[in-house]
Amino acid sequence: MAALGLTVDPTGRWLVWAAAVLLFGIAAVDLLIRPRLRADDLGLTLRSLSGATSAPWSQVEMSLRQQSRFGRSVATLELEVDGNLLILGRRELGADPEQVAQQLTALRRQIS
Repeated sequence: MAALGLTVDPTGRWLVWAAAVLLFGIAAVDLLIRPRLRADDLGLTLRSLSGATSAPWSQVEMSLRQQSRFGRSVATLELEVDGNLLILGRRELGADPEQVAQQLTALRRQIS
């Protein structure tokens, strides 16, 4: 995108460079907070820009939601931890939310 900014007129150059900075910022955030969700025998750990939050399984409520958006079905994983609702999609999880929900449910049952 930055190289493309050199080939357009001055007004377009600023728009292309702004888009390049935005894409760079998104990529940087994705690198900083990966993995977003981690599960083990003790519970879940959720990472965000403000830090990591850990919660035992007893404080975690989980549900899978299917919504139709733009003509296709989109799944999201909803986690309620200490009264805070976190909605994670495929991009945040790095995998299909349905598969993640199945794995979390299986892990939770193993521990119980």
